[in-house]
Amino acid sequence: MKKPIKTAAFSGLILIIVWTITNLLFLVIDYDNTIGKTSLNYFFILINWMQYLLIIFFYYGFACLGKRFNSRLLKIMSWIMIILGFLLLFYSVYSQTLSIVRPVSAQDNIGDIIKNYDSEINLNNYPDAQKQAMEKLALTAWLIISIGFGIITILFGIGILNLGNKIRLSKVAGILNIIAGSTYLIYIGFFIKFIAMIFEISLLFLASKRFER
Repeated sequence: MKKPIKTAAFSGLILIIVWTITNLLFLVIDYDNTIGKTSLNYFFILINWMQYLLIIFFYYGFACLGKRFNSRLLKIMSWIMIILGFLLLFYSVYSQTLSIVRPVSAQDNIGDIIKNYDSEINLNNYPDAQKQAMEKLALTAWLIISIGFGIITILFGIGILNLGNKIRLSKVAGILNIIAGSTYLIYIGFFIKFIAMIFEISLLFLASKRFER
C-alpha cells in the first residue's frame, strides 16, 4: 500500500457515510414487511462486512502514524482496533454463513422462517424468570463491552494526544476520544466518538498531504 494514511482517511470518510445512511434506513424501513425484510437482511449483512474492512484500513493509518512518530501507545491501540476488526469480521462471516446455509425443510416458506426467527428473539415468549436472566446477561454484556471499549478508546485518545503539535487537530481528536471513552456507558459517548472520527479523518488527510508524496 503506497499511501496507507490517505487510504485510511478515505476509509474513515466512507465509513461515517455508510453509518449515517444505514442508520437513516433503519428509521424508514418497515421491518414488519417480511418479504422486504428477507432481502434487506442480506443487504445489511454485506454492509456490516464492508464496515469491518473499512475499520481495519482506517486504524491501520493510525498504526502507521504511531510508527512514524515513535508513539508506542498509538501504535499498540491501533493494532488492537485492527485485530478487533478482523475478529468481528471473521465472527460475522462465520455466524451469518451458518445462518444462511442451515438446513431448511422443503415445506417451510420464507415467511414462516422469519416468523419463527422473530419469535425466538422475542423476550416476551419466555417465562419471567428466564426473561430476567436474559436481561441481566444482556446488561452484563453491555457493561463489559462499553467499559472495555471505553478503556481502549481512552488509551487511543491519549496516543493521539502524544502526537502533540506534530500534526494539526491531534489535540482535539485525542481529547474527544478520551471524553467518548469515558461516556459510552451513558450512550452519549457514541455520538462524541462520531464527532471525534470527523477530526480523525481530517487529521489523516493533513498527515497524508504532509508526509505522503
